[in-house]
This record gives sequence, structure tokens and C-alpha cells, in this order.
Amino acid sequence: MILYPTQKLYLAGPAAEVERVIGFAIHLESLGFVFTMPWWERVLEERGKGWNTDADVPHEYMSENCLMNRRGLDLADVVIALARSNGGMSAGTAGEVAYAVALHHTERIECMRKQVFIIGNPLGFVWSFDPAVTVMPTVSAVVEQLSRRA
Repeated sequence: MILYPTQKLYLAGPAAEVERVIGFAIHLESLGFVFTMPWWERVLEERGKGWNTDADVPHEYMSENCLMNRRGLDLADVVIALARSNGGMSAGTAGEVAYAVALHHTERIECMRKQVFIIGNPLGFVWSFDPAVTVMPTVSAVVEQLSRRA
């Protein structure tokens, strides 16, 4: 059953918990969300090459990741960011949230009012206090919120 056929989604989360991120992605995709950049596929590719941390990944590949993720954020209607399972934000997720908040407040009409959600406990992460960000306990709560706004 497709509930959100026009909702383009960027799902951010800790690469160290890529399997958890993929679980969320599968659930959201089953609801009809379309991902603007499934970055977790790149993380799996990196691990397959033996690159287990960002420090292991060659500069050129990381540069590609950066540009692809930024493009995915630009295209998204909704950004959902997963806090770490034990709370707090990973560095990459924190950067993506900050960028999404900036896009929310931009005057470029194609980016205005991007919806930004954090799932879980951001543990005082500064951007979680911005009015553009809604912190929710679960993905179900976010989906319910989005259905009210649709």
C-alpha cells in the first residue's frame, strides 16, 4: 500500500549502525517513500572493500559521497535523521541535519520549508532545538505526523 507516493525522503543516520538504518529504510520504502540518496548502499560497498571507517575511505570516494549526499538533501521533501541507538548524533548525521535546517530556512523557493525530523534522543544536539526540527520517539510517530500534514 503506497501512502506517500510524492514524498521524497532523505534518511540520515549513523553509518556505524548501517544495518539499523537499512531496517528503517525498508519500512519507509514499504509505505511508498522514495529515497533521494540511499547512502547506505555506499557504506555497504565501502565495507566490502575493507574500508571500515571514514579514515579508511579514499579522499576521492569521500568527496563523491559528500556531493551525492548534499544533492540528496537538496532534492528531499522530508529529512529524517536517526539518533544513535544509545542517544546523541553521529558526526555525519549532525552535519546532514544542520544542512537540512539551513535549507528549511532558505529563500530559494525549491528548498523552502523542508520538513526535518529526528527520531530518538539527540542528547542536547543544538540543531534539535531549531523550530524547523521535530524530535519524535519513533518512525511510526513521524509517519503519523506526515500523514496529518499531507
